[in-house]
Amino acid sequence: MRPVTRDRRKLIGEFAGNIRSTVFNGRPNTELETLVGELGGQIRSLPTDNTMAFERVVKAEDGSFIIYLDDTCPPTRRLFSIAHELGHLFLHMRYGDAQWEAIPVGAGYERAPNVFTPVETDANVFASAFLMPEEDFRAAAEKHFDGTRFYNAVEVAKHFGVSVQAAAIRGKDLGIWR
Repeated sequence: MRPVTRDRRKLIGEFAGNIRSTVFNGRPNTELETLVGELGGQIRSLPTDNTMAFERVVKAEDGSFIIYLDDTCPPTRRLFSIAHELGHLFLHMRYGDAQWEAIPVGAGYERAPNVFTPVETDANVFASAFLMPEEDFRAAAEKHFDGTRFYNAVEVAKHFGVSVQAAAIRGKDLGIWR
């Protein structure tokens, strides 16, 4: 397994930023589900019959993609999960280029809770950078700085519609806070 180095995180962040500016073009994160449809994909609920235990993205029979999500998670988690699965779609499945065509129908990536492989970390880094672009994040963090020593991660998280945990990790990854 390859390590997820700082340089790799930076490259993934830049890639996520390019994807965001190309296909999302400054729209708010609340429109992410609409974007999935515009890209030709669908979002479906995880089956209740336990045939699929974890959230995932798979290649559909018609050559599009399907993201399966847990409907019981809060909206902030759902947003991050969609961006995470888009990370797999673009980084690992190469949606939109020739490598996508070679992927068999039904193949994909699933996220198991508390499993931290490099591939899963890649998708998390993509999701974080996609939902919280560095320049915007730095501005939001500065806006919610008390002027002495504390950043208000709760307010930064609200700004992007993500969980406090996601915002806290992004701030740490960017070296804004410890």
